[in-house]
Amino acid sequence: MRIQAAGLTKEFGGRRAVDGLSFTVEPGKVTGFVGPNGAGKSTTLQLMLGLVHGDGRTLFDGRPYRDLPCPVREIGAVLDTRSFHPRRSARDHLRMLAAAGRAPAGGRGRAPDRRVDQLLDLVGLAPVAGRPAGGFSLGMAQRLGLAAALLGDPRALLLDEPANGLDPHGVAWLRELLRAFAAGGGAVLVSSHLLAEMQLLADHVVVIGRGRLLADEPLEQLVGRSVREQVLVRSPDAGRLAELLAPTGAAVDRTGDGELTISGVGAEVVGDLAHERRLRLHQLTTRSASLEAAFLALTRDGVEYAAGDGP
Repeated sequence: MRIQAAGLTKEFGGRRAVDGLSFTVEPGKVTGFVGPNGAGKSTTLQLMLGLVHGDGRTLFDGRPYRDLPCPVREIGAVLDTRSFHPRRSARDHLRMLAAAGRAPAGGRGRAPDRRVDQLLDLVGLAPVAGRPAGGFSLGMAQRLGLAAALLGDPRALLLDEPANGLDPHGVAWLRELLRAFAAGGGAVLVSSHLLAEMQLLADHVVVIGRGRLLADEPLEQLVGRSVREQVLVRSPDAGRLAELLAPTGAAVDRTGDGELTISGVGAEVVGDLAHERRLRLHQLTTRSASLEAAFLALTRDGVEYAAGDGP
């Protein structure tokens, strides 16, 4: 399923939370949706599903969400982690959704229940399936929300901060689950503040700031375009090494006593030069370009709530 958002715009009290936002989520890929706090990510997802009214439109294989004959079988969405009755068990919550949304287990009798049990096992909640969901931790609630999103065997997933509250094992499990879903031809749009995890997860990245599009491109292209690889050096001979690197065209920053941050040449060039001139090296490390660095550079002027300098 291809998802196309075009001209999405939403105002609250005269302030534009989302401002003419357009992008496409392709099938077979995980698209990361990132931006600072207050950038408009959650509002954008709500606009896409028609949960709030605004301008622009979103098409799911050419149709708006309201025109899908059975939305639960097309789109699985988690925008609110605790969208369940606190006294209802995890199993009963999913059974209710299965009945209301015509989950694809099909047939008569207990076929929908089998689908529910399969999903509870998939997300790791089978041992607590009979407990009231109101007592679940944030991570457990996230797992229940994901089970609900998968209930209709959808062709696309829209997830708002699904890793929030998960422990490291849970984050790794979620990553593998979403990548497997995309590998099967599904489209995934997932927002997250965990940029290091997003770099492992996403194939494509949409970056917004103050409701406006800042970047919409493959992850590797964004990272490679925005940030150069750097070489970090610690050496008692740092000053001499910096002088020798000048003719090579390298950019050298003295980041501390005996420390250099070098860009424009690789670690091999730095190491060979130090060896030839018999300069001592205590550390020679390559720091690869990262999504975090690219994100910070892109959103420098798009931060809604910027903290002041520390003491």
